[in-house]
Amino acid sequence: MANAASPLRTEDRKLQRQAMYKVSMPPWKETYRKKCFERLRLSRAKLLDRFRQMKDEPEGETDVELIKDIMNKEWLSLWDDEAELEREANIPLDISFIPEDENVERILEIFEEIEAELKEEEQKLLREHDLYEESYLNEEKELCSALELLTADEVVCPICKKNPLIENKGVIFCKCGLRINTEQDGFKLADVKAQLDSGIEIHNFTCDAEPEFSMMCVLGTTNLFMTCE
Repeated sequence: MANAASPLRTEDRKLQRQAMYKVSMPPWKETYRKKCFERLRLSRAKLLDRFRQMKDEPEGETDVELIKDIMNKEWLSLWDDEAELEREANIPLDISFIPEDENVERILEIFEEIEAELKEEEQKLLREHDLYEESYLNEEKELCSALELLTADEVVCPICKKNPLIENKGVIFCKCGLRINTEQDGFKLADVKAQLDSGIEIHNFTCDAEPEFSMMCVLGTTNLFMTCE
């Protein structure tokens, strides 16, 4: 004769119930979680403002107040149609509004789980902001370096003394009307800059007056001359 199955011990039944609780998920949990995450993302500006104020606080510190505020508001919003919450919309988070068929300990575990996820999401948003700021600063630095390089290579027109000289297809010109064909001589803008700097340096060694520059056509070739009174 087959032996009758032994009844489950109290401890076994308790473990079985806990396992059932973990497997099954209350229908409101995912809705509540999504609403909390969405509100956190919508509160991004507020989060970043608070983050800037927290710069001097210990590393790893998280804005618990903001997360609690988000969870409170979404909790009230979730049960807004339940148990006269419209009348008591300003009350703090209170588990008395949890449906009677929900396990209280399980609800508290869900709150702790969602709170931990929100803190992790908050840190993720802050890290993304840091990466964005770092990328922005790097781009700004590269732009400044490029501008400095352009400025260093720029040759100011010696005639108008305002606009930069431009080189294009063997011609060096300026908006003021200066135009020198350097294709035959093979001169580049850098060569013109070197000759101008050298001429001014030699002039300044013997004269305190400011030299003047002018264009003159000699034997069909336009040349740039430096003169001093």
